[in-house]
Amino acid sequence: MKKSDSIIEISKALVNFQSEINNPFNSKENPFFKSGYAPLSDILNLVRPVLSKNGLAILQDVETINNDVKISTMLIHISGEWIEQNGMIIKLEKQTAQSAGSAITYGRRYMLSAFLGIASEDDDDGNGDLKNKPEPKKESIFHSEYSKIISNAATIEEIVIIKKELTEKFINKKISQHEANGLSALINIQIDKIKQDKLNDNNKK
Repeated sequence: MKKSDSIIEISKALVNFQSEINNPFNSKENPFFKSGYAPLSDILNLVRPVLSKNGLAILQDVETINNDVKISTMLIHISGEWIEQNGMIIKLEKQTAQSAGSAITYGRRYMLSAFLGIASEDDDDGNGDLKNKPEPKKESIFHSEYSKIISNAATIEEIVIIKKELTEKFINKKISQHEANGLSALINIQIDKIKQDKLNDNNKK
């Protein structure tokens, strides 16, 4: 995986994106594996508004290598920061335009889901026939408020106080494990930023 020199802002945005996004509804069925999956168009319709809300966008590139196709995916942020995975080569069953088109669509769908941390296919756990659409997640007011508080923290001391408050809310079950993990990731990012800012200030002296 490749990335820009700094990924502080894109990391914050990605954490917020994953706290807000749901897995797509698997509306199609794979007749060979008897499992459900979400088409590429459904995934794009689901993720684009949430990506845009957080200043993010996805770029996907297709190239041919030895008569096979290679799909690469890049996540870019409005700040100019970016993260790119190294690409996945998909072997074509036949050297035809139809086979290439199917491989490209599959590769884009598979890599997009993996890159954004969502599941677009049924797990092979014996529940493949379940087609119930998941309940939409409601954005927690705690996550929204504390994301801003964490991002505005200027010292390690402030971070320590925030961590204590969040620990108390988690103990009192006012915040879920999922949200706690996301905010913890934001805290670690902000700590790194505070340390880097302090180091830059010392170097200027």
